[in-house]
Amino acid sequence: VVAVKPGNGFYPVSLTVIDADGNEVDKKTGDWADYLRYRNVNDVYTTSFTIPESDCTVTVTFEPMPTLFKVTIETEGDGVAGIDPINGSYFEDQVTAGTELSIYAAALAVGGKIESAAAYAEDGTKLDDLVLDMDYESTYEEKLYRYTTPGQNVVIKFKFTGYGELEDTDGDGWYEIDSYEDLVCMAKMVRLYPETYADAKYKQICNINCGMKPWMWEIGTEEVPFEGIYEGYDYYIMGLRARKNSSGLFGVIGTKGIVRNLYVVDFDYTDAPAMASGFAGINRGTILNCGSGVNLTSGGSIFLYGNNTPVPLYSLDSDIKAAEIAGGLVAVNEGTIKNSRSSANVTVAETLTVDSYAGGIAAKNSGEIKNVFQTGKVSGADVAGAIAGYNEGTIQYGYNNETVSGTEKGSITGKSKNTEVKDFWYADNMSRADGTLADSAFTNLNKMVRTDMATDTFAAALNTVIKDTDLTPWTQKATANEGFPRIESAVVVQRTITIETDASASNRASASQSTQTEATVGSLTISGRIHPDAKLMLVRLTESDPEYALLKGSLKDGKFAEGWKLALVYDDGTYAVWEGPLTIKVTPEQVKKLKELKMVYYDINGKHEFPNVKIEGDSLIINVDNIGSFALAKNKDIVKPGNGNNTNNGGLNTGDSAVIMPHIAVMIAMAAMMTVAVLYTK
Repeated sequence: VVAVKPGNGFYPVSLTVIDADGNEVDKKTGDWADYLRYRNVNDVYTTSFTIPESDCTVTVTFEPMPTLFKVTIETEGDGVAGIDPINGSYFEDQVTAGTELSIYAAALAVGGKIESAAAYAEDGTKLDDLVLDMDYESTYEEKLYRYTTPGQNVVIKFKFTGYGELEDTDGDGWYEIDSYEDLVCMAKMVRLYPETYADAKYKQICNINCGMKPWMWEIGTEEVPFEGIYEGYDYYIMGLRARKNSSGLFGVIGTKGIVRNLYVVDFDYTDAPAMASGFAGINRGTILNCGSGVNLTSGGSIFLYGNNTPVPLYSLDSDIKAAEIAGGLVAVNEGTIKNSRSSANVTVAETLTVDSYAGGIAAKNSGEIKNVFQTGKVSGADVAGAIAGYNEGTIQYGYNNETVSGTEKGSITGKSKNTEVKDFWYADNMSRADGTLADSAFTNLNKMVRTDMATDTFAAALNTVIKDTDLTPWTQKATANEGFPRIESAVVVQRTITIETDASASNRASASQSTQTEATVGSLTISGRIHPDAKLMLVRLTESDPEYALLKGSLKDGKFAEGWKLALVYDDGTYAVWEGPLTIKVTPEQVKKLKELKMVYYDINGKHEFPNVKIEGDSLIINVDNIGSFALAKNKDIVKPGNGNNTNNGGLNTGDSAVIMPHIAVMIAMAAMMTVAVLYTK
């Protein structure tokens, strides 16, 4: 045993044992290795070796103590941090200038994160942010940083924040989810505290824009599946980036788990894990009225996630890619999927060692899939199907209108091990429903001209086959889902919302007051099947609004009195869900000449019509199927506009989008607002 004690202004830098032949003798570690890392010069350090069969020489080299600088770690919040030297001289908590440090930090709170990591001088002056070396992407946020010390004392400060614990804020037994942080916290708490959170009830209370933040945790795992209820309330989750083998927003939905009325859009994979989905990796429970992806084809653009440069609208597509198993909605379905759809783009890369599976609704299905539709592109190396790549379960009711590529490919299933596929339609851009079995092997399979699918006749056919079931009905209109049938919202309820113009006038600046000589609209009411959280927004038009010029141009002569822009929105300003038709009731403040007034209507495609106006008491009432622009005028003063008059002026045409667009249209451009204007002549 060799014992070494530093002291007297010197410190040992090396210890060797050499035998008589000049060969170095192996040493046992002892605590000498710890000394070389941490160099506490006040302790005695030892190492040991076995005496060789010769004389030997033990050499310890000492050097003068260098100029040292103190390094202090300070933490704020629930977290830990520690230092390891990479090179240079390190003496306990003191270092020489130019020492490269490796600093580990971990946030310990549930859903916690490292908010900041920086070096400061002793007087509090910030020197540098630490350089991120590695992100462990674990259950807790753990990171490794690098920092090269200057020739002065430094304080390394870490600030840790927790996403906090989810709370039952209204005491109804439901945890409210309203942010990316809540989603992360939920995923972690399900894993860490399954006895409380794995089978709990959650409700999303608004749209959540995650701004391209990473998603690597998943809600539910094989070890701790999600067995609770997640109520999406027809809101969306947008802008997650799957990382670290994430297989979807949900990892594993257990046999008791229920997820309903939720849409996940712009969910992209940076890498291609073995298994990927746009919604759930494995479903053993129940998915109801949910959707994945947007499938935009418009050539328009959008300012997204705070960027100053517009990006193409198709950037909102969900791109699902995997090495082996990829599903637009779920990767593997062993449970129930009803009243749902996928518009995601699905890709499985070519693999040489295993069979791969790609599917629009599910890559592999051994459960039940009913009342669904698929409008995204599916591309697989081996087995690929628009609804299910590989099927040994039940598939019934719905349609696919997109193409599929793969070795074994079908417009419904790539390879079905049974004939339990029935009451389904597919477009004529594909030759067969299954990659192996003939269409005649299945019941009521229908190949259809694709353009004929974008009709109310086809929607009626879909409703006929589900007539005596508990499934959600289909609806169709030209301005939604490119005219193809879609499944109605299960959340909307019959509502009537009224707003008084006097209470809304303050919503816009008074720059146009000089042109508005009368406040002719006293109140406006909208009725129909509308989302329970929807608000009626009424904004006074100004001369700078494009609608102002359009409506003013509808007069042969006379003066423009006032105009109002109308929309159904959520609290965050995004467009709320509704199902047509809607009833619009306008009540003028002065009703003496009510019978002289007529209403002209512009829909979102710029088309116009003069709807039948019903007079009821002191109000004018019309029924509409699409949101558009409305003008109230005297009959003789209305000029029939040309077809080029489009009130949206650069906004998104929702006919060029998938069914999810009614959820996000206003977020993009407030394109689908209604405009009510009152016109009068001198």
